[in-house]
Parts: sequence; C-alpha cells; structure tokens
Amino acid sequence: MPNIKSQKDRVVQAKKEALHNKVVKSNLKTVVKKANAAIDSNAADKETVVKVAVSAIDSAKSKGVIHKNTAARKISRMAKRANKAAPCTSRNRPAYGKPAGRACPAPTALLRQLLLHQQLLQRQ
Repeated sequence: MPNIKSQKDRVVQAKKEALHNKVVKSNLKTVVKKANAAIDSNAADKETVVKVAVSAIDSAKSKGVIHKNTAARKISRMAKRANKAAPCTSRNRPAYGKPAGRACPAPTALLRQLLLHQQLLQRQ
C-alpha cells in the first residue's frame, strides 16, 4: 500500500477503472455471442443484432477498453461469418476476399455498411 496521498488516490481510481472496464468487456462478450448465435441460426433479426455488436465493439474501442486493432479484427471476423451465413443470390456476395466458389455479384446492404465502417476505422 502506498504512503503518498496521490498514489493512494490512484489505487482507488485504478480499481474503479478496472471495474468499469470489466463491465464493458462483459457486455461486449454478451453482445458478440448473441450476434454469433443469430448468424449461426440465420435469425430474421440477424442484421440488427450484428449492427448492435459492431456498435458495442466501436464503443469499447473508443473508451480504450480494447485496442483499435482488436476491434477491427472482431468486426472483420463477424462480417466474414455473416457473409458465409448469407445465402448466395444474385444480390449479395462476400464483402471480404473471394467468393467461396459461388458467383455472387454484390454485397448485401449490411455487409456493405460493415465494409465501409471497416474502411473508416482504417483511415483513423
């Protein structure tokens, strides 16, 4: 335990910050799990759940709870999973990488938004 008053204050602040970070990380894990479950089950509200998850990841990044590269990686992986789960029609195709042996000309609206969001993150 420190003897200096300012260091005692820093110990208290560090505990508060650690608790806040724990809450944000726990919420982030929950939202990402829900998004992954929605993608796996091909739920009707899949797009909105994924948007909420991306928003939570960005929020954690902006608060400094997770690193910006970690946030970009999580968003990218989620977009790839959503691309794989999306049925391949003439209206959508994977936003990242090559189509997996399927001819799909254009990404869906959600995946297009995620791609633009990812590009904005890389510019910052």
